Amino acid sequence: KEKKMAEVIVAITNIRPNADVKVVNNDINKITWLDSNPTNITTEQIQAEMNRMDDKISNPDNYAYMNKRQKEYPSIEEQLDTLWHDINNDKLNKNGNFYKLLNDIKTMYAKS
Repeated sequence: KEKKMAEVIVAITNIRPNADVKVVNNDINKITWLDSNPTNITTEQIQAEMNRMDDKISNPDNYAYMNKRQKEYPSIEEQLDTLWHDINNDKLNKNGNFYKLLNDIKTMYAKS
């Protein structure tokens, strides 16, 4: 059975979600940057993201902690509000609520 390889365009949009790009036959050497690649994404970065995507598919148990964390994290809006309050109160450190909020979840669902 042939291994399904990650798609080049998905890897690119994982790196930069608003990338305007065209890829022919999922070939990493046939990329046309419709937006001139303003952040200079390299072939190496794309290949690394494709490898990460392939690994996630091949070894889902290695990423179970990520799925559990994603379900527990508060919304981005809530995270940003907490972060803003910590900055405003000069608590942008390990004593701030933002750090504690995320650290508790990361500790609960640690990498194996």
